[in-house]
This record gives sequence, C-alpha cells and structure tokens, in this order.
Amino acid sequence: MIRAVTTNFLDHDSYVELQQLIRLYASDISEAEVIGRLNLTHVTALTIAVGHCEALSGELKSLITDRLKMISMK
Repeated sequence: MIRAVTTNFLDHDSYVELQQLIRLYASDISEAEVIGRLNLTHVTALTIAVGHCEALSGELKSLITDRLKMISMK
C-alpha cells in the first residue's frame, strides 16, 4: 500500500497490484500521464511485498526487484 500522506500525487491510500504482470506497449507508456514518482520508501515497500507474494515465480520476483532497484538509484 502506498499511503496518500507520503506522496504529492495520491488523493487516497492506494494498493499496488502484484498478482500479475501487465504488458504495456510503448504507445501506452508514451500516452500515459505522469502523476508522481515513487520515493525510496515506496520502492522498499514494493520490494518487500514482491518478496512475500506467493503468486510470483522467483524469476518474476527477480525481474521486478531488479527494476525497482533501478528506480531507487535514480
């Protein structure tokens, strides 16, 4: 969960869906509206949630956590 009080872009607390990966095309991403950025607290919470998610394989967990690490380094 990302708490609204820890962001400048959410009006209410928001759950992050981690049960399945969704493929997006480049056009979907380029047309998307940027509403905010994940901070280190969000990245850490997501990394922990991914680690505990039983619906994801080890390979998918690694893929997601590797991408989250890239975000946290920016």
